[in-house]
Amino acid sequence: TTPEEPDRSVDPEKLRPIAQEVFKSVKVIRDPVEAYEHAIGSSDFVVITGSMYLIGVIASKLNVEMLPYWK
Repeated sequence: TTPEEPDRSVDPEKLRPIAQEVFKSVKVIRDPVEAYEHAIGSSDFVVITGSMYLIGVIASKLNVEMLPYWK
């Protein structure tokens, strides 16, 4: 995903080769909400890592509860 703060982000395409060394399948989805929706549609269990900004964007746009930070 790509945050709305370009000076604090890394282009996901630069991270793709690193991820491909670890994971069998890698998909870059720049929009955080689209990435979340893709993840929950692909798995029964989803872990979101990253900044509180990322978690906040997803939680506010989808109006979902994300523990332990969202109550």
